[in-house]
Amino acid sequence: MPPEPDALYQMADGLSYIHSRNLVHRDMSTGNVLIAKNDDQVVLLKISDFGFCKPASNTGSFSMSEGSKGTKKYVAPEMLKLMDQRSGGEKPRGNASSDIFSMGCLFFTYLTKGLHPFSDGSIHTIPLNIIDNRQYLESLDERHGYALPFIKGMIQADPETRLGLDKVKEQLLPLLRPSAV
Repeated sequence: MPPEPDALYQMADGLSYIHSRNLVHRDMSTGNVLIAKNDDQVVLLKISDFGFCKPASNTGSFSMSEGSKGTKKYVAPEMLKLMDQRSGGEKPRGNASSDIFSMGCLFFTYLTKGLHPFSDGSIHTIPLNIIDNRQYLESLDERHGYALPFIKGMIQADPETRLGLDKVKEQLLPLLRPSAV
């Protein structure tokens, strides 16, 4: 596997590319990141499973008329709240910020080897903890302290205040191996 900062950068760069194509993935999770090798035997992380991927509208959002998609423990709070919403009228909208939230959870899970930033020890409470913004970040040890500021920024409850992928990549850039740039 590549060094952790390189792996995080590859994932952020992949999602950034998807968003640059005016698409929202809607199912970022550990199961949708593949490990591959290029011709030089360099390990690469690739985002996969575009089954729920949707074009963003002119405003950068997508309609939730089909309901929220994604692996529940990686779904952004605004999307979890919409899962039970059955109101008529204008359909709620989501945007790429929801993918960024999911990617922040994925980063945490990757660095802690399986823990979740909203887990209090039970997998069943994760969606409720996401909605209530109950974060459990203590398990991110000092070795991964470099990641805490941008992970916190990515998993902000308010989608308007979430850290963008450009900022995440900017913070990771100085930590990359020279050959990874």
